[in-house]
Amino acid sequence: MADSSPAISHLKQLGLTAGEAQVYLATLQEAGSKSVSAYKVAQSLGKDPANVGKSLSALERQGAVRVVQDRPRLYLPVPPEEFTEAVLDRLK
Repeated sequence: MADSSPAISHLKQLGLTAGEAQVYLATLQEAGSKSVSAYKVAQSLGKDPANVGKSLSALERQGAVRVVQDRPRLYLPVPPEEFTEAVLDRLK
């Protein structure tokens, strides 16, 4: 996934890093309507699971994903419209 894609650019404008934006988009793609692990997202991106886990933790703090299970830790992405609206509300 290129850092210059429109989706990555939009997410960076919302305050995410390029890496966080990639992880968020991969989480949306992998999760669908079910939860997903950092390992599964890392596999889809070809990245280190520990780094993806750190990005998912940052995304959780920013409200882009929710933790739905602790052990194993599973994430559910917040729909893009809801995430964008929440960020814009915080900026107001």
